[in-house]
Amino acid sequence: YQRRVHGILLQQKMEDILAAIPPWTLGYVGGSIAMAASVSLNVIGYTKFLLYFDKLIRGQIWRLVTPYMFAGGFSFHLLFHVVFSIMFLPQLERKYFQHRGDLFMMLLFFWFAIFVFSFIIDYHRVMTSQFLLALVYVSCKDSTGIHYIYGIAIKDQYIPFVYLLIDILSGQPIIPLLIGIIAGHCYYFLKTVSYQHYGRDLFPTPMFIHRLFKDHGYEYIRREQPEVRPFHGRGQPVGGQQHALPQWSCNQKFLCYSII
Repeated sequence: YQRRVHGILLQQKMEDILAAIPPWTLGYVGGSIAMAASVSLNVIGYTKFLLYFDKLIRGQIWRLVTPYMFAGGFSFHLLFHVVFSIMFLPQLERKYFQHRGDLFMMLLFFWFAIFVFSFIIDYHRVMTSQFLLALVYVSCKDSTGIHYIYGIAIKDQYIPFVYLLIDILSGQPIIPLLIGIIAGHCYYFLKTVSYQHYGRDLFPTPMFIHRLFKDHGYEYIRREQPEVRPFHGRGQPVGGQQHALPQWSCNQKFLCYSII
């Protein structure tokens, strides 16, 4: 009876953890784990997930996505990839890009930019580390929080460089990783720096993308300040409220920290 109760409680905790992970992050992490399981169990060869143009032309269109998610078989590198994804990608969904249209355009920008940069240096078969590092860079750029890695308190602004250092120490080449930081900074400049200094968003999300994803209050994303006139109100349009994603509990954060 006690074993059954413990099993039910464990199942409930796992369901709570999965429910706390936003859907885009859950899909990305789930895809990486599924590919790792298929390779480790010899169900599918790892070459099926790499980018080969001749295979792509033959109709294997999944190769446009899998090179950005494949982190190898079950290994420390996969664990490192999953933990960092769960720690920082929800931060993007919850805090920075509450509109799914913006999130989609950011992913599309990284997909294209990382492919172009990686193709130039002939390192485009697998681009998972570059892609995740770009996401972590944007997630941590304006954050003032602190995360504990191996028991060391690190400010979020330095997390991308810690990620870079750990990957280099694990044997990853440095140039592809720098591509992730470059892509992340390019996006940050186009979306944030240009607006702060020049008052213009150089990579705006098209309105049809907001309508496609049924974003709430997408007029606000245009970042247009209403013209203030005498006797004119400054109210916000009805329906512009944001829908916050679920917050992480202390136990769930402790789980990620304890794994690291």
